[in-house]
Amino acid sequence: MRDQDVITRLVELHDHIHAPAIPTGEDTLRGERLVRRRRTVSVAAVAAAVVLTVGLAQASLSDDSSELQPTPAPSAPAPSGSVEPLRIDGDPFATKFNKIVAQVPDWSIADIQEMFTNKPCAGDWSLTAGGFSGGNFDVRTNGERGQVWHTGIGFPSAAEASAAVDRLVKNLSSCEEVAWQTQPIAQTGAVLASSTHGLLWIQQNGKELSTLDAVTNDGPPPLAIQVKIADLMRSDLRQTP
Repeated sequence: MRDQDVITRLVELHDHIHAPAIPTGEDTLRGERLVRRRRTVSVAAVAAAVVLTVGLAQASLSDDSSELQPTPAPSAPAPSGSVEPLRIDGDPFATKFNKIVAQVPDWSIADIQEMFTNKPCAGDWSLTAGGFSGGNFDVRTNGERGQVWHTGIGFPSAAEASAAVDRLVKNLSSCEEVAWQTQPIAQTGAVLASSTHGLLWIQQNGKELSTLDAVTNDGPPPLAIQVKIADLMRSDLRQTP
């Protein structure tokens, strides 16, 4: 019975199947076009997926690149041993003086501002002076920073300037508070006064007189340096009778 029922149903199904209304050749072409359309759509979909994937990858890389940027190297610190420039304000005398004392062996000038010519032992040696000028400036000897005080003094005449030098040398030589030693510097016409407190150059040129004070624990520099400083002081003074 079951086999007969199956056969009967197959016959009924066959009676409902009809051939296509269009010729077989056209149906074949229609099928090929449908296949091609599906392939085109599939290729376009794949291409769109690839573009989307690449775009997402680039965006991801762009976002990650901000995190992967190398950290800027810290700026190098300023050398701890950097040398501070000297306060000479373009003064030719200070510049030349620094060149003279820059490399004196085993000798340096302290970083102390001092004016020995104003000390009690100097006395009233410059009462007749007509004018003063000068001040302190920086020096560097063997890499050590120091200061000197340079003063220019004018007198009414060369005779009065010479008398003032004599008074200053006499007062310093007879000082009881500090043991000063005074001596002429070769043939320069200058006098160098020295003590445990420091040094004092005294130079005269006509009516003009110049002094230079420096604190040092090393005593006088070599004679050649003494002469160069005395010559520099003399050339800095105006040559007046």
